[in-house]
Amino acid sequence: MDGLFGAAMGVKQYVQHKSGEGETFFVTDETYVSWRIKTPPDSSILFYDVPKSEYRLCEPPEKWRDVSEQCELAQDSSNVQCVYHDGATRFVTAWNGPGYRLRKVLISVGSPQEGLSTWAFIVERKVQP
Repeated sequence: MDGLFGAAMGVKQYVQHKSGEGETFFVTDETYVSWRIKTPPDSSILFYDVPKSEYRLCEPPEKWRDVSEQCELAQDSSNVQCVYHDGATRFVTAWNGPGYRLRKVLISVGSPQEGLSTWAFIVERKVQP
């Protein structure tokens, strides 16, 4: 691929299979018939050329940042459990605040010999492009 369009790209572009299923890939270059995509870091191949007939431009993948440390837990006057972030953002048990998500993770507690674990939640905020 000799970069027929690549030098003019300038804007970050991503592609995904035309079915809308699967991973999104960062486009590093393109020709009339293919997209050159960056492969995952654990791949032994640096890039792939995928056909434009099978892949379509798409939105960039969502990026999330852990903001758990900045959150406060509280109960309001109705005894509803809440999480506050940045003072103005409030979540109730439905966890449906736009731009936020919870991830449930299993963490070890005590010594490794005890083999004890418990569940914890990580609050993540969507990174704006």
